[in-house]
Amino acid sequence: MDMRPVGLALVLATGMGGMASGRETAEPAPPARGFRTFCEERVQGHLELGLRFSAVSLRTREKWDSTGRHGFVGTISHLNEEQSGWPYNVSAAYFFDPHFGVDLQWEQLRAQAVTTSQDHHVDGTYDAKGPSLMAVGRLPLVWGLAPYLGVGLNFPSVDFEPEAWWRLGYSCPSDYEPGSEMRYGGKTRHMDTRADGAACLAATAGMRWRATGNWALDVNVRYVDVEAVSHHYSTEATGKINDHGENSIPLAYVAFGAGLVHAF
Repeated sequence: MDMRPVGLALVLATGMGGMASGRETAEPAPPARGFRTFCEERVQGHLELGLRFSAVSLRTREKWDSTGRHGFVGTISHLNEEQSGWPYNVSAAYFFDPHFGVDLQWEQLRAQAVTTSQDHHVDGTYDAKGPSLMAVGRLPLVWGLAPYLGVGLNFPSVDFEPEAWWRLGYSCPSDYEPGSEMRYGGKTRHMDTRADGAACLAATAGMRWRATGNWALDVNVRYVDVEAVSHHYSTEATGKINDHGENSIPLAYVAFGAGLVHAF
């Protein structure tokens, strides 16, 4: 009996079995966890994003010593808030459970530096902005209402943006030709401004009403205790520096906000 056909058949059968076994072992095992599972467990019901319109109100607007004829800085005696028509107050909150979480918000303030002169001209604008990180507690009630409180720190950056005429040494804007870089009497004014400290107190209180499954209306009041320091000096054409010293600029303010929050 010729065994060659039988041997060939056995070899082919063994090879086919090995290929089938290889295919079985090459199939990847299903992942234990996926992105969808992560979102369901760690994002949904925890993450909230908000956007609000805000109006700001400074705690201190006026300062003038008539005897020494001195305001916040020199003749700057009034701070006038600039209100923004844009919803700049962006927030991202993460709640560990229905009652407690952390909230990261963006805050900003612009205040014009107004003088005691007859025309009450503006020398420049103080600009304070930065994020606030707060611990938040809330109490879910009926009808989708949830009052909340938060407290934490704001990390401000403060600057002074001078008017061109003031920087170039003119006494009032009427003496200045717009667009000119000609210094009056060779003088250049400076107002180096910084935040007094890396962080300050930030607090919030508000009410949220969940209108739909994921969207809520939010109203709140926020307090940011910003304090600035301005170093006022001028330089002459000869190189002489006239140092007028440092002054404390109180920029603490209350912001009233209203907007929308999306809960994931």
